[in-house]
Amino acid sequence: MDNEVNTNIVNSEFINHTLNIYLSDGVGDVDLNLLAQNAVAKVYGEDQNLGETVSVTAYSIDNFAYVENNIEAEADTGGNEIDSSGEGEISTGNAYSSTSVLNKVNTNVVNSQIHIITINIFGSLTGNIILPSSGGLSQEGCCQASIVSENVAIVVNNVSGQANTGQNQIVSSGGEAEIETGNAKVAVNVYNLVNTNIVNSYFNYFEINNMGEWSGSFLGWNENQAPPQNQSCDGCTGDLSLGNSAEVVNNVSSSANTGENSINGGGAKIKTGNAYAGISIVNLVNTNIINSVGFIGFINIFGRLLGDVGGSQYFSESIEIPEETEDVTEVQASQESQEPSQKESGGTLEVSHSHNVGTHVLPGDTVTFFAKVKNPGTLNQNS
Repeated sequence: MDNEVNTNIVNSEFINHTLNIYLSDGVGDVDLNLLAQNAVAKVYGEDQNLGETVSVTAYSIDNFAYVENNIEAEADTGGNEIDSSGEGEISTGNAYSSTSVLNKVNTNVVNSQIHIITINIFGSLTGNIILPSSGGLSQEGCCQASIVSENVAIVVNNVSGQANTGQNQIVSSGGEAEIETGNAKVAVNVYNLVNTNIVNSYFNYFEINNMGEWSGSFLGWNENQAPPQNQSCDGCTGDLSLGNSAEVVNNVSSSANTGENSINGGGAKIKTGNAYAGISIVNLVNTNIINSVGFIGFINIFGRLLGDVGGSQYFSESIEIPEETEDVTEVQASQESQEPSQKESGGTLEVSHSHNVGTHVLPGDTVTFFAKVKNPGTLNQNS
């Protein structure tokens, strides 16, 4: 979800995306460098004055904003029941719940490039993650600014993440009973940039949450990088007079469930998949970013990453992937033995979405979106 309220983006690139990796055996690098460098080149490149630019000589802004997000995301493959006098087996798939929220409230971005990304590795990736770097470009700042601001902000984050593979039950009248559960993991990332002025600067914020298996290391990123230099040209900003008041409330819940299964019968077996829930929230509130480059990134390793993470200067054209250790190989074999094959047959995927309004909304209206994805699955039962 991307909310933009009382926000001005001038001569700038604002990139926001979420990358979910589900492959059980993905191979290849995730290179964020080219995407960011291309955007920076458009802002700071030598030919920046050849295209159309906007000259902002003065801003006088007085904004008030109230934003409330009520988000519930749920992925559920559990809650299955079998009632039979014979043998019964329940095998659930994995459940993935990923929620990303970006609030740009009372925010001005001028002559800048901002890159926000969340990478969720739910499966297995063999490759490096290359972070964006602007050090190799010839940056010439385009802006001088005088900022006078009076800002008041209230930001409330009520965040709940849940993952469950348990609470399974077997009542057997005879025969063997077996319950095998998958992994349950939750990642929550929150970044607040509030009542802040950033001028002629680089700013980076980066988190790696390793809840799975990572064979590699963080190599480093953008050391000793000089900020853009001030130099007068077209597309500059003069004086900014800002009075902003904002209140942002995020009520976000993300849950994944493969458990809560029950069998009542003879010989029985329950095998659940993995449950992963991830939440990323970025709040830019009463913030002015001028002639600057910023990167905000989160990497959540739920499954397995075989590779390094770092800036582009640490990788050559021939990238070597760290060799697997015996322990990692054993863990991978154990995980693969627990996870059902992706080629197994399943039920038809059912998707529906709706909202509570018509084609138009008025100021003050509350809009609620509903998205439902259902996989009926398969059922093995011998009577």
